[in-house]
Amino acid sequence: MHKPRDERPQEGELVQMDASCHDWFMNGQYESIHGGIDDATHKITGLYMCLNECRLGYNEVLRQTWTRYGVPGAYYIDRHSSFVASKRKKGRSLTERLEFSKNETTHFNDLCRDLNIEVILALSAQGKGRIERLWQTLQGKLPFIFRYLEINSIDAANEYLCSWVDSFNARFKVAARDSVKAWRELPSWFDLDYRLSVKFSCHTDSMGYFIFHGCDFRLVAPQRAYRKFELCLSEAFGLRAYIDGRWYAVELDRGFLQDVRGDTMPIVEKDLIARYLLSDLHSEYA
Repeated sequence: MHKPRDERPQEGELVQMDASCHDWFMNGQYESIHGGIDDATHKITGLYMCLNECRLGYNEVLRQTWTRYGVPGAYYIDRHSSFVASKRKKGRSLTERLEFSKNETTHFNDLCRDLNIEVILALSAQGKGRIERLWQTLQGKLPFIFRYLEINSIDAANEYLCSWVDSFNARFKVAARDSVKAWRELPSWFDLDYRLSVKFSCHTDSMGYFIFHGCDFRLVAPQRAYRKFELCLSEAFGLRAYIDGRWYAVELDRGFLQDVRGDTMPIVEKDLIARYLLSDLHSEYA
């Protein structure tokens, strides 16, 4: 039997993060809601729905938490590939593998290291029981709320969840044992949009075009020929280029985001590009 873990005494001292794949719209299709919950008060710190569990969804939960409450002292997470590298760690005990995963170079670990956030990896689902119980509650409530309000798309669900979290917290939060809060203010030097994006190294040809997952894109920037840059993907702004500390737009020239042999681009990222870029492209020919 799993021994219950004592809750942290201060709000903001520990946040549990996880995702729940469920038939949220009661239509036979499964989407994933990513979430965070404060260990001391049981307050939801952020909720965001995506097609499946992914870095993009967790990044938006981080954004909501850091902008609404602040930076926590620690994150309690599982060993999903959004947090740790999926490579095998042969010849190591479970304790050694967990310790190695906490210190390896991943996007999430780099963020936590820069903001001085402790990373705690759960040994089992029972270890992060607070958020597991939250999913049981939300699975019993949200599908019926979505149906009643005729919410049947991810975009509409995310728009609703932003305001719904406050009413949920007002009803179900509890008082922390210690009235002092442990949240820390996000540093002014921290570029939230840049750091909470999925990045790809790209370079343009003589005309400012580049190929990304089989599609032709054009960099909208001065001196765009033969430029090396980071292509940044985010639920907050879609797809943009980052060059020397500045943002530039990119345009889809031709091609379609379809599965091709050897293409490893996750479907959730293709969906994001389609929502931000393909809709504009198609409207020109409507």
